Amino acid sequence: MPGWRPNDGSAAQTIAAAYRSLAGYASRLADTDGMAPEPHTFAAMSPPVDDPHPFAHAGAVLVFQALFDEAERIRASLASVATEQRRIAPTQSSGAPTLPLLCGRALTEIATALEDGRDPNEEREPIWTPIDHAMAGLPQSAAVDALLGQIRAAWRTAGLLSSSANRDARPSRLTPLRPRPPIRDAFTTLRANLTLESTAFRHALRLAAAIAVSTTIYRVMRLQRGYWMPLTALLVLKPEFHDTFARGVARIAGTILGAGVATLIVRELAPGASALTILVLAFAWGCYAVFRMNYTLFTISVTGYVVFILMLGGVGEMAAATSRAIDTIVGGLLALAIYAIWPTWAAATVPSALAAMLDAHGRYVGVLLDSYASAVMPDLGRLAHLRADARLARSNFEAAVERMLVEPSRRGGLRSRTAVGLLAALRRHALAALALHAGVERGIDRPAPGMSRLSAEMQTSLALLADAVRSSTPPPPLPPLRQTQLALGKSVSLLLGEETDLMVDGVNTIADLLRREL
Repeated sequence: MPGWRPNDGSAAQTIAAAYRSLAGYASRLADTDGMAPEPHTFAAMSPPVDDPHPFAHAGAVLVFQALFDEAERIRASLASVATEQRRIAPTQSSGAPTLPLLCGRALTEIATALEDGRDPNEEREPIWTPIDHAMAGLPQSAAVDALLGQIRAAWRTAGLLSSSANRDARPSRLTPLRPRPPIRDAFTTLRANLTLESTAFRHALRLAAAIAVSTTIYRVMRLQRGYWMPLTALLVLKPEFHDTFARGVARIAGTILGAGVATLIVRELAPGASALTILVLAFAWGCYAVFRMNYTLFTISVTGYVVFILMLGGVGEMAAATSRAIDTIVGGLLALAIYAIWPTWAAATVPSALAAMLDAHGRYVGVLLDSYASAVMPDLGRLAHLRADARLARSNFEAAVERMLVEPSRRGGLRSRTAVGLLAALRRHALAALALHAGVERGIDRPAPGMSRLSAEMQTSLALLADAVRSSTPPPPLPPLRQTQLALGKSVSLLLGEETDLMVDGVNTIADLLRREL
């Protein structure tokens, strides 16, 4: 994944340490006597959204957050399984002592894969087939089923972080998740957002209005170098409250200070052509040096650069400084005014955006799973439309969360930790749905027994979660998704079994996060 490098000692290493801690606890589960996993590793960890890798792609942060959330759920499930040792241990099957060791082996492999930047695999020793054999002789246990589902989800999610050079081309028992091709993904997102219901599209209209108004002003008034006005409006106006106002104030203040510094230098030093050239290079270096450090300092540097390079072209320093300052101030104030007229407070919209996303995913997944239940080819046009609606809803939620994280007040919204965790879980759910969608387009050879029940329970669960978000109340108990999915067994294809397993884990993760929040 772009922006992530293995062995960089940051998020991947921290999360790998958590999975190693869980692996050690799982391997010693028979000797824990019901004791909870050690708390120190997790206590020392902070969610990736609170301390993201400075060079990480936004998608990589979401994957880290998903693995972080899954680790916390695995920790809780291991503690739950530990309390069931007395019921499981007396069974005659050898699976009772073997299963914890195999779970530890799987968790160790996930940690090693994260550290190496590759897919988890079974090259060193088998894992999943022995787990199946161990489970065959054990009594039914909801805690054990949940634990294995969570480990499978973490195993597959880790594949999103592997670089293309480190991806295992050999067939695997559990197929790693893969990011969609970036160009195709970008066009799909663009098509889904070409509507007034899209947050990004509404901002594009606001930005277009700012550029049109500022361009009209400087054209009508015949201002020399008036292009700084629309350029400033373009750079200042952002979808987020914080970026728009902080950048607007910083640009106006930096321009005034930069013009003042340039004027003072000219008046006191009276630089010639050679000195002006040195000043141009010095201020250009300053632009690059402080761009990511402080936007006000960057604006001071770029203003000085513009004034001195115009002076080299024969423009007087006062004319250059004044023109730059006035155009920048007008463009910045215009951008601030347009945002004030049409503001977007994300915190208040996050719950409704989340509920709308859950509803859209429920409709899409319902038709998708029903197609596998009946083996009847659905209306592909309608299915594509439902997929676009779900993609649009997810885009709106992503945009709302990103804006919420930088707003001065978040009353009425979700905590940032919860919002990003929900987004990561839904992205896993969506990737699984896209894989099933591709399977529908290739054709379904036979009906999947039990899929109708899973489809109904999945739709019910997503509807219950959406209602809980709207009413700001904890979600009620959901239908037994995990038991229903496991009951499918070998009667369904490998693709259907793996992807519905991931979808169930995603829904259960969402429910768990909402119960902590609401």
